[in-house]
Amino acid sequence: LHHLIVMLRPERVLEVGTWRAGTTETMARALWETGQGRIDTIDPFGGERCPPIIGALPPALREIITFRAENSAVFFDRAMTDNDYYDFVLVDGNHEYEFALFDVMCAARIMRPGGLMVMDNIEQIGPRLAAKTFLERNPDWRDVADVVRHIDLASPFKVPAASFADTK
Repeated sequence: LHHLIVMLRPERVLEVGTWRAGTTETMARALWETGQGRIDTIDPFGGERCPPIIGALPPALREIITFRAENSAVFFDRAMTDNDYYDFVLVDGNHEYEFALFDVMCAARIMRPGGLMVMDNIEQIGPRLAAKTFLERNPDWRDVADVVRHIDLASPFKVPAASFADTK
């Protein structure tokens, strides 16, 4: 993620699912290295957990991070209403199929042309099938990691081979 952000130099990054802000910090450090960009991160259950973690980061990182303790439906509704667009989106929220599909479908609506969406935990059946469904319904999008093509619907719980060595 760090290298992707440094290479792409996005102006706006969205992270769906903050958890303990480790990935938030990694992406913020990449943005800081490029000298541009901001990250919005959301987690409906992180209202008490995330602000102290983010608050302990160096000031240069805190300045480019906005955390919201809200679910993706509320966030995406506001983003679409306000015409907010993103260059890079990490979908790492609820991993159940319906939730992952909702997040991917909504994220696609607020992506700038040429933007990149990354789905975490693609080894899990929910995100993996959500990616497959999304790509089937949106032929203009492509799977740059070529993970979806390797889904074996006869064995849907079989973990596909990683697109990058030593990762999931």
